[in-house]
Amino acid sequence: MHSHRSHPRKAYTLVEILVVVGIITILASLMAPSIIKTIHNGRRARCAGNLRQVGIVFTAFGHDHQDRYPQNVLAVEGGSKEDNLRVPVAEGILALSPEVFRVTANDFKLPQVLVCPATKLWVPSIKTIAVSNLSYCVNLYPKFGDPASVLSADASLASTWRPLSEFPRYSTNVDVNFTQDRHVGRGNAVYGDGHVDNSKKLKLERPAPVPAWRR
Repeated sequence: MHSHRSHPRKAYTLVEILVVVGIITILASLMAPSIIKTIHNGRRARCAGNLRQVGIVFTAFGHDHQDRYPQNVLAVEGGSKEDNLRVPVAEGILALSPEVFRVTANDFKLPQVLVCPATKLWVPSIKTIAVSNLSYCVNLYPKFGDPASVLSADASLASTWRPLSEFPRYSTNVDVNFTQDRHVGRGNAVYGDGHVDNSKKLKLERPAPVPAWRR
C-alpha cells in the first residue's frame, strides 16, 4: 500500500505580499479621484435640490404678498424685512438671514432641507435656525420671477460679512465668488424663476436706495 502524504502548501513570500500590496495601492490611487468626484457631485446635486425647495417656498410666499419675498415684507405682514439691518451681509447684497426661513417654516417639511450636505451643520428644527447653522444666504434685492435674479445661494462666499449699513448706497454690478471648502470653488444658486445653477461666481446688482416718496 502506498501511503498518501500531505504536502505542505507553499507560503507566500514577502516579495509576493509586497507586490500585491503595491498593486492594490496603485489601483486605489487611480480610483480615488473618481470616488471623490462622485461624492462631490452627489453633495452638489442634493444641495441644488435643497435650493430648489427654497425657491418653491419663497415663490409661494411671493404669490401671497404682492410678488414680494420674505426679506422684502415687513414683520407685521408676515415677512422679515426689519432683520436685513441686523444680519451679516456680503457685498451689500447677500445676507445670512435666519428669520427669512423662520417666517416660512411651515412650508418646509424637513429642517435638513436648509442644510447643505457638504457641511457638518445640523438644524434640529427650522424655528431654531441661526446664523451659526445657516447654509444658504438670500438676496436682499431679488426681482420676483426674474430668471436672472438670484434668490438664494450657498453661503460659502469669498467675501467679508458686514452690516448692511457699512456698504455704499449706489447702483453697481458686483461679482461674488465662492470658496473652495464646500463645492470645490463652485456654488449653487436658485433664481427668481425657480431654476438652480452651479457656477464659480454670482453676478448681482447693488441697487441705489429708493427715494422715500416712492417707498
